[in-house]
Amino acid sequence: TAVAVASAGAAAYSDAVNGDDGVSEALTGDGADYRGKQTYTNSGMKCVAWDTQEVFPEYKSENYPESNLTSNYCRNPYLSTDDEYSKASTIWCITSDAGTPWEECTPIGVITPECSQGYAISSESARDALWYSSFVIWGLGLIWMVAIFCAASRIRLAIALNKVAAMFVAAHPQVVLIPIAQAVVAVLWTLSWFYAASFLLSQVPDDYVSTEAYATYAEAAGTGSSCAFWESGDDCDGVAGACTDTWPNGFVWKDNDCDTSGDDVKCWRCGPPRYTLDVKFAMSFFVFLWNNAFNVALGQMLIAMCCSLWFFKRGEFSRRQLL
Repeated sequence: TAVAVASAGAAAYSDAVNGDDGVSEALTGDGADYRGKQTYTNSGMKCVAWDTQEVFPEYKSENYPESNLTSNYCRNPYLSTDDEYSKASTIWCITSDAGTPWEECTPIGVITPECSQGYAISSESARDALWYSSFVIWGLGLIWMVAIFCAASRIRLAIALNKVAAMFVAAHPQVVLIPIAQAVVAVLWTLSWFYAASFLLSQVPDDYVSTEAYATYAEAAGTGSSCAFWESGDDCDGVAGACTDTWPNGFVWKDNDCDTSGDDVKCWRCGPPRYTLDVKFAMSFFVFLWNNAFNVALGQMLIAMCCSLWFFKRGEFSRRQLL
């Protein structure tokens, strides 16, 4: 866009100074009929004169009399007898940049689309959504900058506090033993809690599962789903049995001493699960988290107290000098 505007302005100024009438910048098809005055490539590189360039010696006005290779104007020169491989898709010129011997051009005043080869996001509505979202992101960035500017004094104070803390640690390196001691305490506490929690989990109440006997395995264990794991629906829901209607589920076992008191022989019984989750374990887990937080807070408090004592009792530096 900037190249198109700049080249259009330069061409208009040159015509006004030289008193030349403006020529048509019309371009049809591959641009073989283009006779405009574009002298810059799409990326803004200056074109060189066709008859004085030595990059492609065959592209001279005498070899392409019908292509109007005048001065250094962009053209698409080829002969009617040339094959398709010798024809460019649009106008081009030889550049003054040795690293880019040639490049395509666009007629003066024509603004090329931002993505001439198409868009990575094909949906126009999605592109519009991203476009407007970018303004929101820029707005949030601006708000963040304003917030930083307004909190500059607090930020400087935080930096000063970190500076004092660093000076304290440098003066008393033994303070790093506190986090090490905390880590040891945390490991010992975690191991002891795991031991206690395992005991609590294993305390399954006697009435957690049914103590009755059942005539069939399906009656005791229920029926599982016949669907694959990715399938769903009412048809895929299994039916829980008398021993599996709670979670964690118990198990079903066959007793050799069957109950024959009724009309049916009942040999299937329920076994309790290895663990259960109840309010006792929930309270234990809460205590575990609370003690972990207390351990961390205690270490931070001890270090902060030591740093404060050192800071306020230090004689050779004033608080203003430290901050």
